[in-house]
Amino acid sequence: MSLGAGNVSVCGSVKFDLVPNREQQEEARVWKKCIDRPIRLIASSRQGEELAFAQALVKRKREGMRSEALTLLVPRHPQRFEEVCEQLRALDLSVQKRTELTGPADVASQTDVLLGDSMGEMSFYCALADVTIMGGSFGAYGCQNVIEPAMAGSPVVVGPSTFNFDKVVIDGIAEGAFVQVTTPAEALAQCERWLRDDDQRQKLSIAASTFAKDRMGATMRMMNVMEPIWKNAINR
Repeated sequence: MSLGAGNVSVCGSVKFDLVPNREQQEEARVWKKCIDRPIRLIASSRQGEELAFAQALVKRKREGMRSEALTLLVPRHPQRFEEVCEQLRALDLSVQKRTELTGPADVASQTDVLLGDSMGEMSFYCALADVTIMGGSFGAYGCQNVIEPAMAGSPVVVGPSTFNFDKVVIDGIAEGAFVQVTTPAEALAQCERWLRDDDQRQKLSIAASTFAKDRMGATMRMMNVMEPIWKNAINR
């Protein structure tokens, strides 16, 4: 408007109109019944973030801050799956790959990290998570899509770099769907606090899903704005 534009419509983000894969969500529910551990998802992690979180996990173990949680780590780019697996195992973390499992019964009790080395299963991973740490926000990457885990009812921890989702993150923090921290160690500690308080986590889960659902409809709002424009263009 300051540049002289008139009739400005703010429609919201179409990312809120993402429709999760229901079959994957149902599969995740079956897995959660079989895996007798809380699940902490590190979603869409970027270069350098996996090593930082792995080192933070090892440090917590060495300092006696053991957790029952299974870490589900899903790197952003498939060409890095093997590299990330090698980094984790080099730190003596017990790792299993999603692609090597036939079902939830294959997840070993001693596994530290389940590596999400598959494509097109983010609906499954988000539905499987009790809490989520958002990748891309702990390096200078601007954050990946925080809406997907929120839509699945997972409270989200973000790091300091959120320029790709600034408005969404600010609103999510204000409504109790997200919490922002500075370091991977702080993110793990925040998740642990949530996982130890079932009542609080349930409230946060409702806040996250409500936050996402209340912002749906941007696609239709955009179509409503565009329809008279193209009709007018045709009639000229």
